Amino acid sequence: MGKLVIDRLEKPIKLTHKEALFKYLKDEELKEALKNTLKEEMDEFFEASSLESKTEEAGDILEVLECLLELNSVKIKDVLKKRLISRE
Repeated sequence: MGKLVIDRLEKPIKLTHKEALFKYLKDEELKEALKNTLKEEMDEFFEASSLESKTEEAGDILEVLECLLELNSVKIKDVLKKRLISRE
């Protein structure tokens, strides 16, 4: 089963799942995987029934979004600033 994993989780996964294999994605392949993961996380958010599960899924969405922003050289602080300006 393919699962997108961020770097800092590789070590703990290897400790509990010794048979796990990792493939390192770059550039367009990584962007495509993140785009697909974002769609999956959005679906999971809308399917979640409790506040706790919606909150967890929202955290997953933010994590994927932060990765996409970084890959596209977009700073989260600039996004948040634009968001505040658009509310005025």
